[in-house]
Amino acid sequence: MKTDKKLQKLIDIMVKQSFDKTGKILNVSVRNYSETLTSLNRSLAIVALSDFSKKLKRELSKHTLFIEGATKFTPGQINTVKNALRADYKIAEVKVIVNPNLLGGTRIKIGDLVIEDSVVNKIEQISQAIRS
Repeated sequence: MKTDKKLQKLIDIMVKQSFDKTGKILNVSVRNYSETLTSLNRSLAIVALSDFSKKLKRELSKHTLFIEGATKFTPGQINTVKNALRADYKIAEVKVIVNPNLLGGTRIKIGDLVIEDSVVNKIEQISQAIRS
């Protein structure tokens, strides 16, 4: 079952109002909107809550900065990345991931932006160039 256009617009508004100006999620708003959607008839409520949840996750990913590297980052390195992206993105949360499989370098992701400067990526690019 699909939600109608009016309900979709309402869900979009609810999602936008679930975040403050800095991109942080407003838990009270999310809870209130979830309760409101739950009050719909059962089948429509399930679809509406599912849409609301998916859109919240998508919007949250726009404000979450992922910094991934083969070794642990210093607070200064993390702040350098945050400050470089802060002008163009609202960063509400930073998640730092240590991934030894990268071998070296860094992978940065926020929203749809991915900056890949890992050794694994460079090896893959060389491998594809050789195959071509």
